[in-house]
Amino acid sequence: MDTFNNSEFVISVNVQSKSRILAFIVTTAFLEVL
Repeated sequence: MDTFNNSEFVISVNVQSKSRILAFIVTTAFLEVL
């Protein structure tokens, strides 16, 4: 049970950092176009 909850937490953190990196890349690309 603990292991399952822990991996769920890790997955959600992973998704958050991935979307942050994606947003950063998109913002950078947008600024480069401008």
